[in-house]
Amino acid sequence: MSIRTSITKTDVVTAANALLAEGVNPSANKVRDMLKKGSFSTIQGYLEEWRQGSPTRLKDVPQDVQEYLVTIAADLWERAQESANAVIEGEREELRQERATLMKEVDKALVKTEVIQERVVEVEAELKQAQRDSARYRQELASANNDVSTLRKEAQRAEERMDELETTNERLYRQMAEKDRSLAEITATERTLRVSYEDAREQNARDREALARVNQQLDHLAAAHRETTQQRDDAVAAASAAKEDQAGALHRLDLVEQRHRDGQKRYDKLNKLYTEAMAKAAHIDTLTEQLSEVKASTETFQKENNDLQRQYAEQTGQLNALVTELRHAQRTLYQRGIDPNQE
Repeated sequence: MSIRTSITKTDVVTAANALLAEGVNPSANKVRDMLKKGSFSTIQGYLEEWRQGSPTRLKDVPQDVQEYLVTIAADLWERAQESANAVIEGEREELRQERATLMKEVDKALVKTEVIQERVVEVEAELKQAQRDSARYRQELASANNDVSTLRKEAQRAEERMDELETTNERLYRQMAEKDRSLAEITATERTLRVSYEDAREQNARDREALARVNQQLDHLAAAHRETTQQRDDAVAAASAAKEDQAGALHRLDLVEQRHRDGQKRYDKLNKLYTEAMAKAAHIDTLTEQLSEVKASTETFQKENNDLQRQYAEQTGQLNALVTELRHAQRTLYQRGIDPNQE
């Protein structure tokens, strides 16, 4: 849309006087061309006022010249009127076009206003949604902070639990080491007892063989003792029957009694050997019982060692699980942009 610059009566009068001084008839077109602004109707109105206010300018002009000038002026006026009407019609057409353009622009402005109003409604709705989202984000942030606090507490508890498990593992490891040393000592004792048992068993076998030989000798001595006793009885009977041969019988009796005493000594010695052999057998039985006790202790220690190893494996599994949970909590904190080491 074109913008017209306002024009005053002084501008039109000044331009008309300047044109008149140059010998040019001050028409509306000339004035407008000179001023480069103003509408034809406005300039024409100011020119009419200027002409009506300047009649004395022709008082010194001759009558025939005045008439000629009046004729020319009338002709010019008619032409000026026609030109002015044409200009006015052009301006009216221009104004109609400008009005149509303005109406289109107004329609566009109304459409834009409606679009802007709709956009304002949308923006208000988006603002309300943003406010709701902001409130929700605040709640989520508060919940996230609570989660972070909970995760930090859980991480701290997990670290404390890890310390406890490490302490327990160290204690179990020391107990396992002690059990291993005890088991090694028991194993060494068992080997020693096995060697002693084997030696005692071999000695027992030898003693049993000796005892068998002693039993055989005892049997022989018993038979000899019975034979000697029979001979003594026979000798006593013979002494009783033959008193005349008493001296010889007594001598034989002394010999028999001497043989009986020798046999008794040998019997006592063999009986002592038998008693010692039985004591060794009892010692072997004691060693056997001790070996059984050592085996039972070894099995008990082995079972305890297995239990400790199982407990150690369970504690290690729990420790690994806690380490995994702690790493998961740390990854969660890092994903939320929180340093788990920052208080």
